[in-house]
Amino acid sequence: MADLNFYAFDCDHHYYEAEDAFTRYIDPLFKSRAIQWAEINNKKRLLVGGKVNRFIPNPTFDPIAQPGCLDAYFRGKVSVSDIRDAFGDLEPISERPEYRDKDAKIMKLDEQRLEGCFLFPTLGVGMES
Repeated sequence: MADLNFYAFDCDHHYYEAEDAFTRYIDPLFKSRAIQWAEINNKKRLLVGGKVNRFIPNPTFDPIAQPGCLDAYFRGKVSVSDIRDAFGDLEPISERPEYRDKDAKIMKLDEQRLEGCFLFPTLGVGMES
């Protein structure tokens, strides 16, 4: 591969929200109408307006899939009977500080020779409606 004389720009970069991202500043008057956490069958689940939201099966993101794990799946190079199998080995989110810490994110962008990126939420994309 030829070495580029410039850094690339990532237009589809995601971060993983902290567990208190939606609850940290909510007015107590609206707490029951907003996002809440509940433990259901020994798993932490997200409630939106009092109902379980299943948009993200693991809303704590711990453990987390490795970057690029679905590449072969989306390219049609592997087939799985259960999509969860396509995610492969999971790791504790604590092993990926760049997913939640801005300074670690900038260091990782430099390491990956990225000039910058558009950052999109992961959990937030399912909370709009």
